[in-house]
Amino acid sequence: MSDTPFEHRSFGSRLMAIYGDQGCGKTSLIATAPLTFRIHVIDLDGGLESAQNAWIKRGGSPQNLTSASDITSFAKLHAAMWTLPPDKDLYVLDTYTTAMKLFKSHIQKDKIEITDWMKVGGKISGLAIDYFDHFRRQVLATKAWGLVLCQDKLKTIEPEVERLCLDLVGAAGRDVAGMVDFLLHYERQRVVGKDPDGKPSIVDWKRVLRTQETPATMAKDRSGALATPYEVCDLASLFTKIDKKRNSPTTT
Repeated sequence: MSDTPFEHRSFGSRLMAIYGDQGCGKTSLIATAPLTFRIHVIDLDGGLESAQNAWIKRGGSPQNLTSASDITSFAKLHAAMWTLPPDKDLYVLDTYTTAMKLFKSHIQKDKIEITDWMKVGGKISGLAIDYFDHFRRQVLATKAWGLVLCQDKLKTIEPEVERLCLDLVGAAGRDVAGMVDFLLHYERQRVVGKDPDGKPSIVDWKRVLRTQETPATMAKDRSGALATPYEVCDLASLFTKIDKKRNSPTTT
């Protein structure tokens, strides 16, 4: 457990959460980070190979993209999250949704049984909040960027009203969203053109990051540096805009 009290506040625009549908391509975003960055990924999904290949294809050094992988138990998750390697520019959790299964396994001691979510869910969310808070504090201490990738889910916020949010257990989704400076939803946007007969037709799909909240989707940009309602799926571009805004003489 974390040895310091939990608190919500902004920490200099360095923490980001990006969430989206399973298999939509969130991991590929890692390869769009600045090529000078030293990146460390806590690879909970075991699907980092495509991002590594894309990183090298862009000209990134393989030595600058390291990972903690084969995380198949709570003990390995603890080792990966509790003590991060030093001197990195970007630390990534991919995906924190998968970590919920390891927290549950730890709480239930690997028992196969029907889950009483009234009891177990609260313990899982407590662990998830505590471990992310500790991860966050380490990242902030190094003045690096922190990125947590999650799947999305629909959550009922009032009768007959649902909203897309982070797919984390219980209060963890709310609290992790509150601890990051940027909460972005990974989406596919239609590119409409014309078919051979001149009729409107979908000709392509463009991947974008939603930066502005809607009644149906959680999103936020505390810095005001990013375009609304969408930004391009490119970490290098995002980081440059955010740093420029933060270092502006007019920024308070």
